Amino acid sequence: MSIEQPIVTGEAVALEMRPAGVGSRGLALLIDIVVQFVVMVAWVWSLSKTGFSSDEAAVEAIALTLFVGTVLGYPVGFETLWRGRTLGKAAMGLRVVRDDGGPIRFRHAFVRGLVGVVVDRPGLSFGLLAFIPMLASKRSKRLGDMAAGTVVIQDRVPSRVAPAPVVSAELAAWAGGIDLTGVSGGTALEIRQFLGRARQLSPAAGAEMGDGLLAAGFAIGILIALA
Repeated sequence: MSIEQPIVTGEAVALEMRPAGVGSRGLALLIDIVVQFVVMVAWVWSLSKTGFSSDEAAVEAIALTLFVGTVLGYPVGFETLWRGRTLGKAAMGLRVVRDDGGPIRFRHAFVRGLVGVVVDRPGLSFGLLAFIPMLASKRSKRLGDMAAGTVVIQDRVPSRVAPAPVVSAELAAWAGGIDLTGVSGGTALEIRQFLGRARQLSPAAGAEMGDGLLAAGFAIGILIALA
């Protein structure tokens, strides 16, 4: 069962991303399989019409190459060029991202696709090696995601925008009399950025950044007093 898990980036920003469930991922996979089947039928039809070769071994080699290229190349190509999406994932509002929430690259897509073709997909394991890890993992990861360091998330989720902060009546007069002329442009920008993403920071990172800005404010106050 997938539950919402915060993803902490390298900048200590906690991103609330909802891992995709087994049902939506299954429907996305079904759509992708149908697309791949249509592509394979088109390849076979093209080969039969062109009469590429009378050599049976050559025909089998070409057919195997086209099969592997479609089954593996389709997800790898789409996920690399379309920021973690395939046609099925786009239809279901899903996207593949790295464990830290960043966009995947070719190596992530290739590892996911290779493990999916060799291990996860129905046929070799009847889908159990993909289904069981997804149920056991907190982020509904299959073996390909574990090997590549990726996670499939719900990309189309209604955003929960936090209400704008409102100054209480008790602090309104104090806020109106604040003199910020002594604060440098760089420090003001840091404060603005901190306040803008304070709700996204992990508690430890927020406390550390807040203490740093508070110390900088005291230093500025001392310099103004001595000037």
